[in-house]
Amino acid sequence: MANSAQLVLPGGLIPGTAGLVNYVLRNSTANFRVSYDDALGAQGPILADAVLATCEADMAALISWFGVSLASNTLPVNIYVDVGSFGAYHANCTDTGLHLAAFAGTNLDLMRFLLVAELDECFMAAQGKWNCGSSSGEGLSRVLATERYPNALNGFASAPTWLDGARPNWVDTTENTDRDYQSIGCSTLFLNYLRYQLNYTWKAIIAAGAPTLAGTFTLLTGKTNGWAKFSTLVAYKYKPGVPSGVTTDNIFPIRFFTDIVRSLAWAWMIIAGGLLITPGGVFCIACGAPINVPGYIGRPATIVVGMLLIAFGVFGLVTRKLQQTGTRS
Repeated sequence: MANSAQLVLPGGLIPGTAGLVNYVLRNSTANFRVSYDDALGAQGPILADAVLATCEADMAALISWFGVSLASNTLPVNIYVDVGSFGAYHANCTDTGLHLAAFAGTNLDLMRFLLVAELDECFMAAQGKWNCGSSSGEGLSRVLATERYPNALNGFASAPTWLDGARPNWVDTTENTDRDYQSIGCSTLFLNYLRYQLNYTWKAIIAAGAPTLAGTFTLLTGKTNGWAKFSTLVAYKYKPGVPSGVTTDNIFPIRFFTDIVRSLAWAWMIIAGGLLITPGGVFCIACGAPINVPGYIGRPATIVVGMLLIAFGVFGLVTRKLQQTGTRS
């Protein structure tokens, strides 16, 4: 079988088990049939029941996000819980025969995460704006699964691979594979940037599907500098060449509270300088002495100090602005 739509761990392989597994049908819902490999023993029914409990709600969420339903001739979705820790796969983007690895057989939300990660690829095919076999489509597959089950990402996080690597530009270009953790990591981060930094909804992002993520950014914002803004913002928070320490696919929003505080400090220097050079202003802030009494440092001195404060304040604000170029929407 050619497995062209996969969710695997780094270096993982999809098993060639076609025709070798004895599947047991556990139960059905309106849109799903869930079976498990009888080699799973007592854990098989438990994992299957976990998927059955949430699969219809997961499909409803995907219908809302994508704005389409799966064609009736592709239903029911057949889910197979398999022995192994390979991840999940189906034959192609339209195939609704979804295989989920049981892993240790104890993480119920992981099963649900894997289901959403494969099922949303069927919705990509139905909608027609995303290619599930590409880096951007695989990125979308993963962020939507994480949105539904945020604690189940586990070893599937791809963003650290990109952050701690050379950070190639997979925003302006799409890689025609769903197996490269560099391009997938860039894609998951950029999609989360659109969602959690720029605050577009998943529905809006999905509707703006394009051949590249840069195209999606342009459709959403009307701008053409998506890569520049994204990469500069990420580099501001996570310096290239320095281990990021990130373990998830979402580092956003990146807050700028310290920038505000620093900018206010520079602005206060300008204000203080202005007061010092203004006739009738505050001349000796520290000593509190009025003009023309003992302790007054002299008009020329206050002007010099005031001008220095203004110069330092302007320099500081300009420097901060240059550092932030491209980091805000």
